[in-house]
Order: sequence, then C-alpha cells, then structure tokens
Amino acid sequence: MTAEVGSPGASLFDRTLELETTGSGVYERDIDRTWWGWNGQFGGYVMALALEATRRHDPDPSLAARSLTLHFLRRLPEGRCRIEVHTERQGRTAATHSIRMFVDDRLCAVGLVLFGAHRDNEEFLAATPPDLTLPAPDRVPVAPPLPGHAMEQLEMWPSEELSFLAGVELAEVGGWIRLREGGRADERFLALACDAWPPAFLFRHTRAAVGGTLELTAHFRDDIPPSVLAGTEPVRLVLRLAASRAGYIDEDCEIWSADGRLLLQSRQLRYNELNDDAPVRPGGPGSDPAGGGGWG
Repeated sequence: MTAEVGSPGASLFDRTLELETTGSGVYERDIDRTWWGWNGQFGGYVMALALEATRRHDPDPSLAARSLTLHFLRRLPEGRCRIEVHTERQGRTAATHSIRMFVDDRLCAVGLVLFGAHRDNEEFLAATPPDLTLPAPDRVPVAPPLPGHAMEQLEMWPSEELSFLAGVELAEVGGWIRLREGGRADERFLALACDAWPPAFLFRHTRAAVGGTLELTAHFRDDIPPSVLAGTEPVRLVLRLAASRAGYIDEDCEIWSADGRLLLQSRQLRYNELNDDAPVRPGGPGSDPAGGGGWG
C-alpha cells in the first residue's frame, strides 16, 4: 500500500507519487525537478505516476498490474499534473483503464493499463537469465553518467566497463539498480527502472544525439520477492536493441530478481537525432574518455 500523504517514514519515492483525488477518476499533484530527466520529467517517473493513479482508481487486491502502455505526446514540464483515468471495461478477472496525463492543462501522455487476476495454468520460464550474482557488499555504485536529477535518486552497478560514443558493436547492456533512499520497490519501481538505464545506442554511437521516448510498454510478470519490495536488494536489468532506422531505435528490457524471477519485460520506441550539442560526451560526464566510463 502506498504511504499516505504526510505519513511518518514515507520514502522520497512514495512522497513523489502521492496524488490528490480532485474528482471522479481525476488525480493531481505538483511535479518539480526531483525526477527530472535531461529536459523534462523522467519517463520512468511518468510511468510510475500513471500506475499509481490507476491503482488508486481500481484498488481491487485480487487484480494485479499486468500491462502498462504510455504514448508520450510531448515532454512533461514542471507544473500541476492531472491524471484522468477512465474504466474501459471492468470484469471479474480483468480490468482495462485508459489514462490521459496533463501538465497545466496541456495533454502530454495517453495510455492504457491492464489489471488481471491470477489464472491457473502450467508455468515455465523459457527466457535465459543473465548473471544474477549480486554486487559485492563493498562495491560502490557507479555514478550515473547522464544529466538529470532523476539519476541522483538511483544506485547502479554496471555489469561491465564501457565508454559512451565508443562505437562498440554491442546489442546488450545492463547491471543492478535500486532506489538510493530505499522505499517500497513494487511495480511502480519496476515501471520507473525499465526506463532508467543508459540506452545501449549511446555506447554504439560515435556522435552525440538527442532524443526521447515516444512509446513504452511494460509487462509485469512475476511476484516481487520481499527482499526487493523492502528496497534493500537491487534488481538485475538487461537492455537489448535490434536496429536503428530513420531516427527510431527500439529497446527491450528485462528485469530479474536475484532469486531468478523474471519480474518485468518492456519494449520502448525512442526517436533519435544527431546533435553535437547534446549533453553526452565520450565516456560519459565526469569520466575519462580514454579509460572507459564504467558503464555496461
């Protein structure tokens, strides 16, 4: 259950997701630069807000979040955020809600959320997990190399050292991630995390570029273990890309727990344009371009 407004011990993550009900299916809050990306609200935070609003709209504990899709019409600035949730269908075992997100009355994102009940079936896991060895207790998180206040709220342990704009022919990057301050790392955190890792194309490119998310769909796949929910144990994230064509780049994400559960799968469509004035430099901000940025 999300911490109530002003409740003792609420984490930064919980506090920045608190919403005020201002009408039937209407939820609002002021958004500032706590989860700011390069030039707008961090997309993962917007995903978490959308999930929070729909869960408040449909609090049925028998229905768990199964899918969340957002189309980003424009960057979300600072201001008064309003989320309008409409129930498209409410059944015994599934419910679908549509979302419209505004900032200062300007429409910024639209989406759909699916909640579903547990269904009995033969279960299996065909996906191959990455290395799930947790970071050593004395291994210090690597400072996120991208600009934006949102990155300051996260701790990350890359799986290997790579430099930005190094022209490395790779299709996969990743590592471990968790909230810096802690807090309840539930589905809202997974929705945030799937958009948090530096994109793989930044290591493959040789020139700086600007871009952003146009569409992001997340599928929630398994129960989150207590060690992750408590905010103490990080999750293992893997990003994969297939191609860049006509200025559009795909990005598939998997999030795993250390005990081998596939917690989330997502697919994202980004636009991308070369721009030598972009705030990305070889190696990443503050790193040695010749020695690698420590990212993977």
